[in-house]
Amino acid sequence: MDKDEFLKVAPEYYLLALVEDLQPVQYYITDTFLYSNANKHSFRSVLKSKPLLKRAVEILVAEGVLVETKDPFGPTLYRRLNDPYLKFIEARAKEQSSLFFRYRIAPNRGEWLATALANLSVTYDILGLTDEEVEADDREWEPLPLDRDSETVKQATAAIDKTISDVEQSNGYAAQHPEERNWVLSNLTMVSEKLHKAATVTVGYIRAHGLSVLRKLQDRFVDTAIGEGAKETSRWLLRLIGELLKNFF
Repeated sequence: MDKDEFLKVAPEYYLLALVEDLQPVQYYITDTFLYSNANKHSFRSVLKSKPLLKRAVEILVAEGVLVETKDPFGPTLYRRLNDPYLKFIEARAKEQSSLFFRYRIAPNRGEWLATALANLSVTYDILGLTDEEVEADDREWEPLPLDRDSETVKQATAAIDKTISDVEQSNGYAAQHPEERNWVLSNLTMVSEKLHKAATVTVGYIRAHGLSVLRKLQDRFVDTAIGEGAKETSRWLLRLIGELLKNFF
């Protein structure tokens, strides 16, 4: 296995390791818990790449599995929501080509996953990967074809257009934070035009001009219609990223 192949398959293992470690969590946890591998009994204890783990956290936040609460000085807090957590697992386990499906049918699931993650860790070391290489993964900026017949593309496009409309109609946002509002609208409009008209798009473009901007809206409009709409749009963009990469590789 070379580095490109590893970076293609490894993220799902990181996601599953995190999902399983979150299973017993009932109360708030901090980002220290999520990114620490000090607990040798956790599946995360053997994971080597912090950027891949951060992407797994990003997916769970966008999918509503984790609710994120930031503080100006303290560690970010997270809470696992049971229903989205279970639905997330069920949706992924239905795909017979997925790691989640193989994990579900394994005779001793805990032992099976621990072995798989240990082998993943060994491969990471053999390949000599670094966090810098993971973050600079060429797939982020590889032009990928957009299939406009795809339901995911249609839903992602509709969701981002709805978020743009919601922001445009917010008089309070325009009055209190006009420059931030303009920045949000400018970036989201760029993504919308890509999804409507372009033949290709890159994952890096969606992250930079879509997901990062939607995160700002979620932080600004906590527990409001705009904030919840931004969360839903983020979920569709993350699904789009997954579909783009899956179809390309």
